[in-house]
Amino acid sequence: MLFLSNQQPLDALPVQEREAVTAIYGFSSPSHPRRELVFQGLLTMRCFTQLSLLTGQLGQLIRIDPFGVLPCEPSLKVLAHLDATSLCRAP
Repeated sequence: MLFLSNQQPLDALPVQEREAVTAIYGFSSPSHPRRELVFQGLLTMRCFTQLSLLTGQLGQLIRIDPFGVLPCEPSLKVLAHLDATSLCRAP
């Protein structure tokens, strides 16, 4: 269960448990090195099933839509070079 993209599981907990989870994971800390250390620790304690779930979640989180990032004009120029069949096959 990732709290990065979906805050609902964390919000569903009672306030005291939510604060305990937040304190354990260190997400409220502004320190990047501290957050990185927490993530490294979490990854070393996970089993294969949990790592597989994490891999699937990360694939969606780090996917970048180039048409959402690029200005409209370059996006249209790229699309102009593709045929309808190619566009239909795009993931």
